[in-house]
Amino acid sequence: MRQAAEEAKVWPPGPKKPLNAYMIFASETREVVKAENPNIPGKDLAKILGETWSGLSAADKAPWLGKANEQKEQYDAQIELYVQEHGGPPPSAKQQAKQPAEVQSPRVVTV
Repeated sequence: MRQAAEEAKVWPPGPKKPLNAYMIFASETREVVKAENPNIPGKDLAKILGETWSGLSAADKAPWLGKANEQKEQYDAQIELYVQEHGGPPPSAKQQAKQPAEVQSPRVVTV
């Protein structure tokens, strides 16, 4: 049992996934919409942001799509570097939750 725990490899967390274009748009425009509607609940604020995003043309969405593509390219480069350094892809959140805690060397108690 102890040997199996020592052999278990603990993977470091991988790079954080990039935001999609809508999430970048929402984070940049949320404060403006909130200032225009100060007493609006968060649920309704999200609804307004979603409706605004849906109403934009492809040309209007282009700045956020470009930022999302840049973040995706950076993420892909970070994943490639992670694979080179660690010999495999980073664990998913589910896999990471299952990983054992770092194995500690047994304590030696002297009397």
